Amino acid sequence: MVVRRAMGELVNHGKYAISDPIQYLYFIFDFISKRQFLNKKPYLQDKDDMVRNLFLMRLLHIDKNTVNRIISELYSDKAFIEYVTSSLRGVGRYIGEISSPEILYVVVRKMYPDIIVETGVAAGVSSAFILKALEDNGKGVLYSIDMPNYEVELSKQGVMRYPIAILPEGKEVGFAVPEWLKQRWHLTIGKSQNILTALLSKLGSIDIFLHDSEHTYANMYFEFSTAWQFLRKDGILISHDVSWNRAFSDFARKVKRKAIYMFGSDIGAVRKT
Repeated sequence: MVVRRAMGELVNHGKYAISDPIQYLYFIFDFISKRQFLNKKPYLQDKDDMVRNLFLMRLLHIDKNTVNRIISELYSDKAFIEYVTSSLRGVGRYIGEISSPEILYVVVRKMYPDIIVETGVAAGVSSAFILKALEDNGKGVLYSIDMPNYEVELSKQGVMRYPIAILPEGKEVGFAVPEWLKQRWHLTIGKSQNILTALLSKLGSIDIFLHDSEHTYANMYFEFSTAWQFLRKDGILISHDVSWNRAFSDFARKVKRKAIYMFGSDIGAVRKT
């Protein structure tokens, strides 16, 4: 069972080996050396995580020391880390948190953005790490779109294999976001198909876009292509769960940009250079 799980993980991400062979080789080495198929992957990665560092170095054109310095700054805020992690304790498996959320913190700290848009909130882990970075930067706002528990309906329709973002009973969207960070947050409840275009048109230009909502091909491609029109030059588009379908890789080819993957966390990014 353990071997089968390990092989399945390697094969699943191996679909992108041709697109990003360097990152895939690092993933294989890291995966085996840390024996991640035998142990539950830690929620926050090691401060010197090799695969994460390579992803950030390639995406942001920074060195390893810079990555580790920013990660150390994040970890030094024990009140923030404890708030987020304690919010997730005992709430069940499917709360929709993004893997390795610390990468979002590093991206935001280095990009120094004014406006970020994300789709998909659920517990609000990604939102919390983005907002923490904005606060530490001393500027910027986050606009989030979320349709709570919509994936339950999609799974019933057979559109998704299973729901991954179910809010625990009695919990609201973004319950993992600390109150002291919410002044930079604008949350809209609804489906991105109905909200995203109008929101982006109102904002005019954005610096970073994060997809982590409905992971169907049609919705992912819609969000990527819509956000791309408003993404500023040198802005970054990030997607979670890129292995669910070919929307992300197809979009990267369409816009003729190099896709950078973080295997093991199922994250991909393209930069509008």
